[in-house]
Amino acid sequence: MFNLTLDQLIASSASVAAAVSAIATFLTVIQISIQRKASYKPELVFARTAFDKVRGEGKNPGKDPLWKAFAVRTYNIGLGPAKNITISWSFSIGSAVAKVNSLAALDAKLDAYKLEGDMLSSAEGSTTIMTSMWKNQKIQEIDFALPASINDQPVSVYVPHAYLTLWFSYVTSCVRLERTSDIADFPPLKAVINFKDVGGSRHKIKQQFTLNMSSYMYGDGAITGYVSSG
Repeated sequence: MFNLTLDQLIASSASVAAAVSAIATFLTVIQISIQRKASYKPELVFARTAFDKVRGEGKNPGKDPLWKAFAVRTYNIGLGPAKNITISWSFSIGSAVAKVNSLAALDAKLDAYKLEGDMLSSAEGSTTIMTSMWKNQKIQEIDFALPASINDQPVSVYVPHAYLTLWFSYVTSCVRLERTSDIADFPPLKAVINFKDVGGSRHKIKQQFTLNMSSYMYGDGAITGYVSSG
């Protein structure tokens, strides 16, 4: 079918072999590049974190404030470090305030709150006097997180104070009013986490955090439970 001389056949075979070799080399380079990127890709995970806290402990200088008890243990289980980590928090704060206040209206001993812009504060007549600047809590920045194979100590990611305050008040109200089945209806806390690997590539993950109560003592505000994410 093809009238090729022996020299032409040899030349054609050599050309095909060269093309196949070039393709194989190209695929090898791509595979090496993928493996190289994987060798320093970080992977952040948020461990289920237990808490056991009394609300009034924040008033005692010898003990950690409330928000430190709700620090989520975060690990980098990837092969490379994560840097320039930025956590952007969000939740339906207006809905949360409305839920807390609707229960507070049923009992004068329960705290109510007002929201002015991004400033959360105690409503007039509340037993607790506080102000929480939500706008200053929306972003948490962490310089870096080393791989767990190098440093197995977790990085602490703190649940925003405004969210904690409203959640704690909501739980207190539900317990006092014997409406514990409503606790799960509290707005979830969401986060978008952005970070870079050592090669400068950007990564983004989304998480939803849930505070789960295990026990509560109304008298002294002692609460146990855990923070989960997914």
